[in-house]
Amino acid sequence: MTAILRIISYIIYIPFWHLLRAFPRNPNLWVFGAWFGEKYTDNAKDLFEFVTVNDKTIDAVWITRNKHIYDKLNQQNIKCYLNNSFKGIFTCIRAKLFVFSSGKYDINPLLMNGATKIQTWHGAPMKKIGLDNIFYKYKKKQRLIKLLFPFLYEFNCDYVVSSSAFFDAFLCSAFDVKKNQVITSGYPRNDVFFKSKKSKYLTYLHSKFKKPKIIFYLPTFRDNEPDIDLFFQFGFDLNIWERYLEETNTLLVLKPHYGAKHFINKLKSERIIYINDEQESDLNLFMKDVDVLITDYSGAYFDFKLTTKPIILAPFDLEEYISFSRELYIEYESLEELKGENWNEILMILKQDKFLKSINIKTKFNDYYDGNSSERLLKSIKQKVLN
Repeated sequence: MTAILRIISYIIYIPFWHLLRAFPRNPNLWVFGAWFGEKYTDNAKDLFEFVTVNDKTIDAVWITRNKHIYDKLNQQNIKCYLNNSFKGIFTCIRAKLFVFSSGKYDINPLLMNGATKIQTWHGAPMKKIGLDNIFYKYKKKQRLIKLLFPFLYEFNCDYVVSSSAFFDAFLCSAFDVKKNQVITSGYPRNDVFFKSKKSKYLTYLHSKFKKPKIIFYLPTFRDNEPDIDLFFQFGFDLNIWERYLEETNTLLVLKPHYGAKHFINKLKSERIIYINDEQESDLNLFMKDVDVLITDYSGAYFDFKLTTKPIILAPFDLEEYISFSRELYIEYESLEELKGENWNEILMILKQDKFLKSINIKTKFNDYYDGNSSERLLKSIKQKVLN
């Protein structure tokens, strides 16, 4: 019954959706949102803050579903409205530009008709995303949705942001856009890699443990097994790792993917630290000053390449991941970094002194190494939207 009522409500909304095109939109009013309206982070957030500070001709507004974020931003005099409030709805109806990081539900998909939609995404893709993901459950249904209920269709944005020409073709197929709809500016969230700003939580760790080496473990999400144990299932020996971390004054810091279930219940160790958004909401601000990154199939790999610091790849379940979760855009074996198939091999790599040296090599995965991606993206948007 609930599904039927929802479909009826969508049918009733169709004429209102088309009427939105007749409503005048202000080209200098832009709305921003991220992660289904639940987080204040990612490319949309960094562009929003850059616009707020550097372009006074633009009225930039953050839209959220999260009351905690709404209260926090307003206390800081940052313009923010709840998406279902009168101000939020009216602002979205008047805004010419919608900027989001995950999808249209970051802001309000029902109020976008007639506006320009910018998909900044949340990182260069290693795994297949959007329409390229063969495991995408609703791909066939999406064709019907696109025709009947365009306000529910996720892949009708006007522009998609890319970090490098290498990814442009992937983004075109994933988001159903043409090449001239891809803005290859670099990602705003990666500008922090070139700034002097420091993570307060990382500074705290450096103080508490007397300037330890930081190993940052960032695994990606498993669609088919979100609660997978990526530690003990793949040979993690807590006693051996505790001894290594203590002897080398090292911390193993981990942050599970936003969509994954926690898998660290048995990792009780002072030097194995789990961080969440409360401790550090800006992932790249923390990541830029760590010493080593361990990851598997995460786009964080491409972000961290900007630092030229060491990376260890941990494809513990590569065959299973490709078969049952996501295919990859790249040949994984072509990646130059050392790879460990279990935690014992990861530890062996870490113990190689030569591995810990940075390699100052720019790669095809990032076109820009300058910290000016927000500025480039803003200029591109203004040229395309306001002219």
